Order: sequence, then structure tokens, then C-alpha cells
Amino acid sequence: MKRIFLNLFPLVLLSFGVSLALPSNDITKETLYNYSYRLSAFSEPVKLNGGETSIMIEGKEVKVRLLDFTTISKKEDGSSSIKAIALLLSIQAEGEKPYYELLVLIPDGGKLTQLNPYPLGEAKVKNWHGEWEVITSPPWRERWVLNLELELPNGEIESLSLCQRGMEVVSTEESIVRKPAIYIYPKRKESVKVKLKVKGRIILSDPPYDEEWVVEASPDGRLADGRRYLFYEALLNHEPKASDRGWVVRREELSAWFDEELPKLGLIKREIEDFKEYWLKELPPAPYYVIRVIPRELLDESIRLEVEPRPESIIRVFLQFEPIG
Repeated sequence: MKRIFLNLFPLVLLSFGVSLALPSNDITKETLYNYSYRLSAFSEPVKLNGGETSIMIEGKEVKVRLLDFTTISKKEDGSSSIKAIALLLSIQAEGEKPYYELLVLIPDGGKLTQLNPYPLGEAKVKNWHGEWEVITSPPWRERWVLNLELELPNGEIESLSLCQRGMEVVSTEESIVRKPAIYIYPKRKESVKVKLKVKGRIILSDPPYDEEWVVEASPDGRLADGRRYLFYEALLNHEPKASDRGWVVRREELSAWFDEELPKLGLIKREIEDFKEYWLKELPPAPYYVIRVIPRELLDESIRLEVEPRPESIIRVFLQFEPIG
């Protein structure tokens, strides 16, 4: 095999928050069950009617249901104010198993702002409760925390605690790896086996990942089913530390920066175009971005990649973005 290219693009503090025109002091069950929400599988907000809706995608019916919601409040001056609303939704395509996403709404200046969806995959929420937490050790801060008891597909029970970081819902311990892509370029058309050893768990994948992928790939990188790459998202037990050095890039100069720097990191033209097409639209508005690289050795510790037949080279790029200003 000529080479395999693993292209990881997690985003720190990624934001596509949606503000709902709903007074935060007038939150009712009826409103929450009949509103529009952003879900990771859809490019447009999904409007619920009585807590559910159906959408046709590529000839398949996809059902979306709001299963439950809970509020997290802070007591101050003898009264309570809602700081966050957590919602649990299921998404199920016709003939497939349901998967679950967690949404969080934050009261913000008389409106509710939706944070980015938190994918749970096929893990089912058995119990959950929220609390307002005061951290008394440096750095001192207050935050909401949502504690969940999850039943994994294998029947095991796992605990998970979530909080807010910018516009992201994140684990208090884990780190989300978002929108990775694995490109494969064999010397000839052949079957390729790809395995991931993740210190954490895979929560989304396309095609579905079940202990490994076995795909037929061509030298131009095209897979037999028409895909151009393998995709997954994962929750890591700990976030790999980015390099202390990096770049500060103006938003209007991002495209040129990608064209200049990504080839130095090993990306080829098609991969750069895929990268730009997605992230230039998804990056939250900001005057500047801090861009850092995760060192290869730390990446390999968190997400080990095994490929058969063994490629001549494996190029792995893991970029971290932070909007500033």
C-alpha cells in the first residue's frame, strides 16, 4: 500500500449557537416540545410538533423525538434562576437503530441560546440530574454540571458528567474529537482493514464501525461504495495537549493560511479543499484564531491506528482552533 492519510480536525470552542426568540422566564413544556433545534445530522434546524417530527432523507424516513428534558438552576437571594435546560432527543432512520443526542439551552439576555449538540451514539440515558457547582480551587469559577448514568450497547453502565465550554457541551474529563476523516491511497485496488484503538469511545461513524472497517479502496482514494474517506467521532478520556507554539490568523486570511500551511503538514490538494469547504463555514465568527498542532506521539497515545496491509506511510494531522477577539 502506498500510504494512508488520517486527517483529524477537532475544534475548540466551535460555535453555531442558535438563539431562540423565547423569553427565558416563560419556559414551558409545550414550548420546548414545539420548537426548532439544531442537530448534528441535519444542516437546517429541525422543527418539532408535539415533541416529534419525521424527515425524508434519501428516500428514508428519519424520526426525531424529544424524549425528556430537565432544568439546572442556581439559588441566589432566596430564589432560583434557570441556568441551563438539557434535552434528550432520539434520531432513528428507517430500518436502523436509534442514536441519541443531548442538547443544552442557555438563558441569554431574555432568549435561549442552544449550545452545540452533544452526541451520545447508541448509549441510553438511564438517569440524569443537574446541579450548579462552585469550584473553590483555582481557577475559581461557577458552572452547571449535568450528571448522567448511561447504558452502553454492550449492557455496561457508565457515568458521565457534562459542563459548558464556550458554545460546546463537554465532559468534565473527556475531550470530543469532531469531524475526523481517514483517507486511504493503496498502490492498487485492494481490500483494506482499518482499526482504531481509542482511549475513550467512538460515538459516531460512517460507515458504521464495529471493531474494524473493511473497505475496498482504489489508488485515487475512492472507496467501493463511493465514499472518499472513513469518518468517526470519539470521546477521549483526556484531551491531548497541543503544542505551546502555533499561529494567530485573521479570519479573512484563513483560506490563504490553509493553502500555505496544510501542504507542509502533509495534506494534498483534494484533502485541503475538503477541509476548507467544511471548516470555513463552520468556524464561529471571530477576528482571529489561534491554531495549534497536536504532537503525533500524543495523538497516537489517544487514538491508535492499525491498518492492514501495512502502508508505507501514515500521515496524521490533528489541528486545534480557538477563536479570539
